Amino acid sequence: MGKRLFWWLALSGWAFAIQAGAAVAVSGIFGKKAVLIIGDAAPRTVAVGQSTPDGVKVLEISGDTVVVEVDGRQERLRIGEQVVSREGSGEEVWIKGDHRGNFYVNGRINGGSTRFIVDTGAAQVSIGRSEARRLGLDLTKARRAKTRTATEQGIMVWLVKLDRVKVGGIELVDVDAQVFENDRWPYTLLGMSFLRHVEMVYDGKYLRLRKRL
Repeated sequence: MGKRLFWWLALSGWAFAIQAGAAVAVSGIFGKKAVLIIGDAAPRTVAVGQSTPDGVKVLEISGDTVVVEVDGRQERLRIGEQVVSREGSGEEVWIKGDHRGNFYVNGRINGGSTRFIVDTGAAQVSIGRSEARRLGLDLTKARRAKTRTATEQGIMVWLVKLDRVKVGGIELVDVDAQVFENDRWPYTLLGMSFLRHVEMVYDGKYLRLRKRL
């Protein structure tokens, strides 16, 4: 469909709260227009540079990603995940599972964007060598060690401390991580060095992460 490519995943997308109990989600992209769902309202089509009556402004559209602004804060929203922040109850992230039961979510490491997969079997946040290079991680002073995966042992890694790891509204500092010598996966493992600081609840469709108070 070329330039008029239409993406429609109703009631899914990356979302964030604009008020207590309300959220913004991108449910579709049509050229230079984004289809937004705000709270329980009907979908609304908003062009780049325009704002909704709720004050949500579409700043940029690129591929399946939309950059919006609300209350002076910019958020990058991608179709396929849902992030919800609820006032007064801490930060919550809702991630929709795929058909294999995997949970993928966009996030940030030291300010740089990355694609996570939730992995409770990984002791630490685990990053491939190319991704670590792209994120600007300095390995010159990192300690070398051996680790193992579910299928392999004796794998050499660099052990590092990440300044910041952010998923939706949940941000942690000084997070332990390991960098593999090669690119073992096309994503970053969101392991237990991050997950042990959040509560996880699965309702059969969505995985909810909430930062422990």
